[in-house]
Amino acid sequence: MDMDVATAILTEVRVGFTEFRTEIAGVQAEMRAGFAELRNEIKSVRTEMHGEFTEVRGEIEDVRSGMAEMHSEMMGMQTEISDMKTEMRHMGVLLEDLNDRTLILAEGLAGLREEITDMPKRDECNALKQDVAAIKVAVRDTNRDVQLPKNSHSPGRHGTIHI
Repeated sequence: MDMDVATAILTEVRVGFTEFRTEIAGVQAEMRAGFAELRNEIKSVRTEMHGEFTEVRGEIEDVRSGMAEMHSEMMGMQTEISDMKTEMRHMGVLLEDLNDRTLILAEGLAGLREEITDMPKRDECNALKQDVAAIKVAVRDTNRDVQLPKNSHSPGRHGTIHI
């Protein structure tokens, strides 16, 4: 039965380590997916901004060519600038969110590091196995010492054995 306890402990340690590996793999997959999503979003924003900057340049040339159209073009530019500010604020929010996620990830990794350092080392497990083996021997020897001989009667009034 003591061997069963040691086996159960060893199995529990192995299961915990396997679960830890699975969690790390999950975190890594989430990080890769998050970074891929962020890259795609940045590319999309760059493309949009490049298109908008090209459009603004064209509008500036139109304003220079016709003074009569200057007022309406400037109003259009103000609207576009307002939209760009809104988009830039949105990008700021996205960057803050990314920063928050990065901090959460860093905290999670720090927590994992603490859990890893708190896990017993191989030497500690081996020492525990040796301690369990010594306890088994001591219990077995104690059981042999405590057992009554086959021809003995039950213990007397003061705990002595009458044969």
